[in-house]
Amino acid sequence: MSDVLELSPADALAGPRFDGIGAELDGNDPKRPRFQLPGAQLLATTHGLQRFMLLTGVVIVAIFVIVGAFAPVLAPFGFAQITTFNQPPSAEHLLGTTVGGFDVLSRIIWGARTAIEVILLAVSLSIFVGVTLGVISGFFSGVLDRVLVLFMDALYALPSLLLAIVVSIMVSSGQSGAFSGILSTSISITVVFIPQYFRVTRNATLAAKAEPYVDAARVAGANPGRIMFGHILPNVSQTIPVLMTLNASEAILTLAGLGFLGFGIEPNSAAEWGYDLNKARPDLSSGYWWGSIFPGLAIVLIVTGVTLIGESMNDVLNPLLRTRGGATTADEEELAEVVSAVLDDAPSSDEGLVEANAASVLQEPDPPGLPDLPDLSGSPVVEPADTPSAQEVSSDE
Repeated sequence: MSDVLELSPADALAGPRFDGIGAELDGNDPKRPRFQLPGAQLLATTHGLQRFMLLTGVVIVAIFVIVGAFAPVLAPFGFAQITTFNQPPSAEHLLGTTVGGFDVLSRIIWGARTAIEVILLAVSLSIFVGVTLGVISGFFSGVLDRVLVLFMDALYALPSLLLAIVVSIMVSSGQSGAFSGILSTSISITVVFIPQYFRVTRNATLAAKAEPYVDAARVAGANPGRIMFGHILPNVSQTIPVLMTLNASEAILTLAGLGFLGFGIEPNSAAEWGYDLNKARPDLSSGYWWGSIFPGLAIVLIVTGVTLIGESMNDVLNPLLRTRGGATTADEEELAEVVSAVLDDAPSSDEGLVEANAASVLQEPDPPGLPDLPDLSGSPVVEPADTPSAQEVSSDE
């Protein structure tokens, strides 16, 4: 009886499963991990200072995200609930209360939720609009490209905070509720960030549309939409995650600036750290320091966390910065492995000779060429035995 692997009809119809690069997947393979945490591969490529920066930023941002997501559970009071006035930090109010009677800790927790919502909405809209226009402008060029570049340069030339204030007033019409305030603030921040994504994506598209794979897609009959968003966009989006994290930190500062100047979200609609700073600023001279210190500290911490993530990602994705923090490049690691293998295979008596030869090769100014040929000027010429000499040939003739 021969050993035959019996398959069920469902397995026979399904056939083998393959991953993205053509390798067959085997669910019973113990060497293949079943689950991998998001970002684990990025963390594995970091070294030293890079890994410390990335982990520190992730921990800080994760704390604020968790606090914002569970704000109704973690906050002891509502963001607009009035308790006692001008109470210093105590057991009942851990971070004290403001002059208006709001609990500072509750305002910080609810403010984290507002900041996360504005960041996600603003960055998502910026990426969608800026990247889309950048790919279209770089692919078609011509008049459309010149018009879009001129418009984006005009937006980029304006001060970011002033532009955000103008757009916020135009969108909200001077009134901002809970949803409308978050939406208007997000749109005002989006207008500030769109030119950055447009310029980065457009420049990369101009270089990518001359690649052979784009010509091959045209020959295969692909339409412009498939070429732009199916072939070019995946190859020009490497710098978008880094720009996204750096813009997230700037979005927090812009949100705080709008709230501080009174153009952000109304205090009875949502908690906002910039507004709390503005209201607590006059009380510093009276000794009520807790109303401004803790919201300002929250802004500093979340901006620091997002910036650390962006800088570490830039170090990992940028080949010119991969050696920061004590890391070694792939060529240096490969060279070290080759030298180590040679020293391990060589006998102990020959290790000094191998090291001396390696040192002489490194010190040699010119690369080694072909080996020197022996000097045969004084040696007699030996003719093969089966080859007739010149005298025999002449005598035969």
